[in-house]
Amino acid sequence: MNIQEINLNDIYKKLYEIPKEKFVDINNFIDSIIKKNSKVKEQSNYQNRVKILSFAGIWEEMTEDEFNNFMKDIKGRRKRLFSGRRHEASFN
Repeated sequence: MNIQEINLNDIYKKLYEIPKEKFVDINNFIDSIIKKNSKVKEQSNYQNRVKILSFAGIWEEMTEDEFNNFMKDIKGRRKRLFSGRRHEASFN
């Protein structure tokens, strides 16, 4: 069974069939799934922060001319990228 074949109603129906003495085990199992998912997100966030921070101080290696040219290039790219969006939007 895949995720598209499962809906919450199916899960609710199955939960009603479980004896109450198993609720603690089920709750612990659900908690473990949530904690694992949270750890994966934390690791992903940490990896993203490390990647971003690897660029820290990179501007110090640029000359003033290189930096100014870079900034002009960025401004030009943004202008070209976003110039047509106002006219394409529909406000119906």
